[in-house]
Amino acid sequence: MNNYWHTNYKADQEGPVTLRYAVSPHLGSDPAVAKKLALEATTPLVAVPADPSAPAPRFPLAVDSPTFMAMSLRPSADGRAFVLRLLNASNRPENLRLSGPAFDRGRVFFCDVDGTEGARLSAPIEVPAFGIITLLINR
Repeated sequence: MNNYWHTNYKADQEGPVTLRYAVSPHLGSDPAVAKKLALEATTPLVAVPADPSAPAPRFPLAVDSPTFMAMSLRPSADGRAFVLRLLNASNRPENLRLSGPAFDRGRVFFCDVDGTEGARLSAPIEVPAFGIITLLINR
């Protein structure tokens, strides 16, 4: 490796380098599948302890569009909602389709990154290629 950029910095790097690879079989090139694989490999699931005797919690919203993936899910500042960031991993605009109790009852809203509630989300919406959308899901 080198980092020669016509500057006054040292033109090489010393020491060991760790490289990691993720290989997945495929039948053709699909940027959405490749992006999802890359994000899943670089940001693995974080496991938290759960009570094995308690029933598994059910999230009140389902994403029915296969090119979308959750980038983050966190409680809102007041604890009464969830803030969900979704990425359209496709290289073309895609329609975001949602279902589940929160969507059916009109409790899904657009929001900013801080979780400030915006307009209600009531129909599939088109998200641009590699676009990110932030939603507020009231409990």
